Amino acid sequence: MTSQTFTTRILGAGLMAVALLGMPSLAAAQSTEANTPKDALPPNWEVIGGFEGDTHDTSYSFLGPGYNHPISDNLAITARVTGRYLAYSFRNGLGGDTTVDSPGITPQIGLRFGRSGRTARVTVGYGSKHEHRVVEDRNGFAVADETRWLSGVTLGGDVYYNLTKRDNVHALVHFGTEDDYLWTRVGYKHQVTNHDWKSNVTLYLGAEGITQGNKDIWSNNVGALAEVLLVPAHLSVMFRSGYKHSTFDRGDDKNGPYYAIGLYKRF
Repeated sequence: MTSQTFTTRILGAGLMAVALLGMPSLAAAQSTEANTPKDALPPNWEVIGGFEGDTHDTSYSFLGPGYNHPISDNLAITARVTGRYLAYSFRNGLGGDTTVDSPGITPQIGLRFGRSGRTARVTVGYGSKHEHRVVEDRNGFAVADETRWLSGVTLGGDVYYNLTKRDNVHALVHFGTEDDYLWTRVGYKHQVTNHDWKSNVTLYLGAEGITQGNKDIWSNNVGALAEVLLVPAHLSVMFRSGYKHSTFDRGDDKNGPYYAIGLYKRF
């Protein structure tokens, strides 16, 4: 992958995110808080986490608490601290594999615009990762074993858009300058059960598209999703799976399934 191609992809995804974040106040959320009958939310804590893996030796996981503090009917201050772990491998110019593992932590602060069910959020923060990179030759011998701390600025945003009371589109983007890794996702889901909100469990089905990567690896995902919302507990669990295509700076493209799980809990 050339630097020009990578830059073009970054700009294209960034423009898509800006367009989504620029939607008018009709943009709406159908997340856990939006799917409950209550519309106004007091200051609250939440926990968000997730994991994604595939057959390409790539995985990404994150977990952390967040706090939302409304300062008016349509504006809130948000803060979050997230632990992240990114791992991937790719073919190198020596005929072997380069393996990268990078656990890190990201504190962020931002603003959320709109009411519950109709929100857009922008965030900025600091990203720090402990990268371990091992370079092997064609015989499997390690010719380089490097460990270093990477740090930089993180930028993020998300938009929730309720097409109807039962249909939602969610778009989000995250970019960290510490390793120039971009992660974007657009998802759609439809409320299948509990239309009268008298049951404790609500089921959603939908689809998603994901674009992610940096100069080492670039991936595009298309898949389906199923979300289970436990209404009284304010707990949502989402299962995702589909097809993934990855390209690399060197070596052949890889295709295959991916699998993921997401967790949201509001206190």
